Amino acid sequence: MLNFYTSFLARTAVFKGIPAKDIDKAIACLRGFYKSFECGQEIYRSDDIVSHAGIVVDGSVHAEQIGVDGKTVLLKEIGRGESFGEALCCLRQANPFLRIISAEKTKVLFIQLPSEDGTNRCGCPYRIIVLENLLREMARDIQHLNMKIQLLAQPTLRDKLLFYLHLTQNALRRNPFTLPFTREKLAQFISADRSAVSRELSRMKREGIIQIEGKTVTLN
Repeated sequence: MLNFYTSFLARTAVFKGIPAKDIDKAIACLRGFYKSFECGQEIYRSDDIVSHAGIVVDGSVHAEQIGVDGKTVLLKEIGRGESFGEALCCLRQANPFLRIISAEKTKVLFIQLPSEDGTNRCGCPYRIIVLENLLREMARDIQHLNMKIQLLAQPTLRDKLLFYLHLTQNALRRNPFTLPFTREKLAQFISADRSAVSRELSRMKREGIIQIEGKTVTLN
């Protein structure tokens, strides 16, 4: 009988194409291991040389950019079944402006990927399937970062908020919809002050542009 995590991983994009009964074999081939983190604990520090990519099996993870002034900007929230650290792992280079932290109590499956110089390569068919799947996930990450660049390029705070709200509504395909972030995390995500974000959302509500109650938003 498959254990809980094996059954879950069989449904993720990273292990797509691998029979559920062979997931444990694939993890062994990739020298995988599980590790648990408390809320707010660093998974990758900014000076880490990363050798294993991660897949969230419980909880969630935040990728944050660290500014030269020490302030952080939320780049992406990584949920159950999603992967992170693939590019860092392949390049084996630290990124002094990036850190990965657990957003809540979290469990991660780490898998070893081949580095830029070709070490840790093998001909295991499961490894090849996982690498192909991770390549697609990295393409989605690039698309997400392009969206983030477009968002941050908006000239005003209102433009940033409207861009983000329309993007979220289109992704969820419903109206009203629930924001995935608290006001504080939303402000971090669009690189703005939390108080300014709250004031602008209130103005947009008074002007009839949106309806908002807590985290529930309706675009008018």
